[in-house]
Parts: sequence; C-alpha cells; structure tokens
Amino acid sequence: MIRPVLGFIALLHFIGFESHALAQTVVRRARMSHSLEAITTVGKDIVLCDGYEVFALAQENSLAKPRKLFDTRGLSIRSGVRGCVYLPQQHLFAFAEPTHPSQLLLSDAFGVPQGVVSIQLPPGVTANYIEGLTYIPATSSQYANHILAVLHPQSDVSTTRIEVIRLDGVVEKEILPDSSLNALFFVGITFLAPDKILLSDVQGDLVTLDFNGHQVGSTLSPPDLVGLDLEGLAQLSDGHIVATDYIQGKTYYFDGSLTRTPALDQNFGKGLTGATIGLGVTWDSVSEEYITPASSFGTQLFAINAQLNNTRVFGTRSDSNVLTTGAAYLASENLVALLSRNPKQVMLYNASGAPTGSVDVSVIADRIHSLSYVSTTNQFAIAGGQNIINFVDRTSGALTTSLTLNQISNIAAMAYFQDDDTGADRLLIADSGTNQMVVIDLTGAVLSQFDYRYTLGVVSPQGLSKITTGPDAGAFVVSEVDNSSLVVFRLQ
Repeated sequence: MIRPVLGFIALLHFIGFESHALAQTVVRRARMSHSLEAITTVGKDIVLCDGYEVFALAQENSLAKPRKLFDTRGLSIRSGVRGCVYLPQQHLFAFAEPTHPSQLLLSDAFGVPQGVVSIQLPPGVTANYIEGLTYIPATSSQYANHILAVLHPQSDVSTTRIEVIRLDGVVEKEILPDSSLNALFFVGITFLAPDKILLSDVQGDLVTLDFNGHQVGSTLSPPDLVGLDLEGLAQLSDGHIVATDYIQGKTYYFDGSLTRTPALDQNFGKGLTGATIGLGVTWDSVSEEYITPASSFGTQLFAINAQLNNTRVFGTRSDSNVLTTGAAYLASENLVALLSRNPKQVMLYNASGAPTGSVDVSVIADRIHSLSYVSTTNQFAIAGGQNIINFVDRTSGALTTSLTLNQISNIAAMAYFQDDDTGADRLLIADSGTNQMVVIDLTGAVLSQFDYRYTLGVVSPQGLSKITTGPDAGAFVVSEVDNSSLVVFRLQ
C-alpha cells in the first residue's frame, strides 16, 4: 500500500501551486466528473490517474474509496496525462503526456519531479502521443523490467504501435498488431503474465496479443462494457484483470481467463455531471448558472449552480456539429452560444436549452476556436489560428474586423467583460503558450497579466467567462476538459 506522507519538499511543492493560489485569488473549484485516463498497481493498491490527480484504491474491496496520493501539476505537463505506470525497482512513477510525445515524465510517490526519460524510437517513427503504459516485471521470461507503451504515430494516429522500452528509453522491439485489428483504437495496455499483452479500446473491446503482434483468441466484447472507453488496464498480483472507463467511476474485474467477475467491481461514483465537461463555459445571468457542454464525446449541455455542487441537464446539441472550445451568453436575448468548427457556426440555445438557430461564421478562413460575445457592439469574438481575434456581426455573420495580437502566442480561451470601474470594453485571454492570462482592450493593448498556472493551478484552459450576477458577481470562471473542472477566481 502506498502511504502518502508529505516530506518537506513535497509540502513546499503543494503550497506553491495550490494553497498559495487559494489564499490569493481562487473563490472555489470543483471537478464535475472523472477523467480516468490510466491505471497502474502498487502493492495491493490500484493507482488511478484521474485528470491531474493520482489516487489509490484498495483492490477487490467493494467499500473502498479512492484516496488522493498526489497531483501531477508539479510536472511539466500542459494537459492531462494519458498513461501512467509504477516502476518498482526505481520506486518511481512514469507518465505519458501529449505535449511530450517522445518522453516519459518521472515523479516520486509524492508527485515531486524526478526527471524525464527520452524514448529513442525506431528510425522513421515519430510519436504523435502515447496512450497507455505498463510494466513487465523482473520475473518475466522476456523483456523483464521493461515498459510497454501504446503509441499512435504521426503518420497515422488511428493505428497502434506497441513499443518495448528499456528503462533508459531505448526501444528494443516494436510490435505491430495484426492488420485485422486496425479498426480498433487501442488506449489501454497491461502485461498479461506470463507472456502476453492485453489491449483495450474506446468501445469496450479487449484483445490479447503475443509479442509478435498476433492476436491470441477472439476479441472480447463483454455486454456490460460495450461502448465504454476502457482507458485503464492492469493485472493484479493474484491474476485478476481490472479495467476502468474514462468517465464511469468504476473498476471492472475479470479472472485470469478474462471472464467477467462483476461481484468484485467497485463503484466510486460518476461525479456531478457523469460526463466530461469544460470545452467551453459561460455564465447565464438570468438562471445564475454556469452553462457548459459535454466534451466532444457527448452531446449534453449542463447547467451548474454557482456553488459548483449541483447540476442539471440544460439541453442537447446536435451531434452533427463538431464542437470546439468556447461558449458565450447573450444577455439581451437570454441565449447561450456554442462554437462549431465543422460546419463553422455559432449555435444558439434558448433559456429552455432548445436550439434556436445559428450564425454562419465561415467567413473566417482560419481554424476557429474560443468564443465570446461583445455586448456593446453585438459581435461575436472568435479566435482564428493562434493569435487572431475575429469580430463577427451577431445577425449576419459578416466579418467586421480582425485583431492580430503579436504579444499572444496561442489563444486558448477568452472572455469579454466590462471594467468594473470604468465600464470600458475588455477581453481576458488565456495564452496557453506562456501560461499567462492577459487583459487587453479592444485595440489589443495589454493592460495587465498574470501566470494562471501558478496563481490558479490551471494547466489547460478551454473556457472563460465573466460572472455578472449572483454571489460571485465580478469574478471569472475557467474550465478545463482534461480535469473536467471549473475554477472561479477574481482578478487582483
């Protein structure tokens, strides 16, 4: 069992990004659901990598609840981790994270960084990202004390390669699964003692491979897991296999022959929404709720109360639209707006959550993302490319003007607001390239800025909104998909 006793360094690290932030600007924060990307094992514990947090869960105990071990925000991540594995001989954790596609980030049992391992991939292979990790124990007859990684290459992210990696990063073998499996998008992996590999995909399927990539037996699709995104896989010391879904907040058990044993399953709850949220967020000043869409894997819109402890389904969007980051509220019309990148539209919803039209914004040539609404000019502000804001007429969709922000490297989210003292138009922009939140006027002049990662503990913002009514009027809210969370804060 892991016992997270904070040492002096770990305590300073914890204070640096969380306690200090809470004392300074954060009003409240809450996670709305799980973002359970990977699992590993340490002794008798299942270790859950859930958003930016790492938890331990006692094995085969239906009454057990996850207990927090540490936080990965102290690592050099810029998004949620996609894979994690415990390395028992080093007493370290290794994490795979998309912005470090050819590296593993190491930490101790407190989350304190312990360096990186650079993966030396075969010639001609460039990683887009790594999805899953597992450890081959020292007792194995082949590739003992190695790491297995599920890699999706840049050449075709839909295909899977399995890398057998030495602890110093050298790839000793690359395994290409049978071409008959190309239709499956694999995300989870575990070493299956004594000499097999077990993979899971985003539709609840399980596939066993030998070390030459050939399928062993048939694809398993347990009826109660069909459609689930099985991101986590691990084999326990007693031979049982455990799988976890990205959202459900459950462990699913199998015996050593991969027969489901649901009596051992554990349920630690879906969270408030039961769906990943945060692709955008806006404040509804009439109902005094936050409106946020489910991520690209869902179509529900959620309304969350000001205290971040209650939620309801606000509406449902069309699944024919490919949603991108950003949401806005049109107070004069009591409408909620979401941004679709395909087709390029601003989608509108009334107070009941019903669709009520759209505005064609295909006039913007660049890739669009990040939405806000400038109420004083009746224009949508839509980011295009990395650092351009396009102002589009609310009614016609005509492009009014564009503003290039040379001081911004990448717009991740933005919110229109009026200065509390002067009433002047302002935009608050989250720059993911520098971890800065920047206040500008509508000419692009920078008025102030701060480090949102250090101050707010936010890693990857996708939505921003000013809160104009209710108990937190004057504050802002920022959303993060990878942590399925909302953070309410005040500018200093």
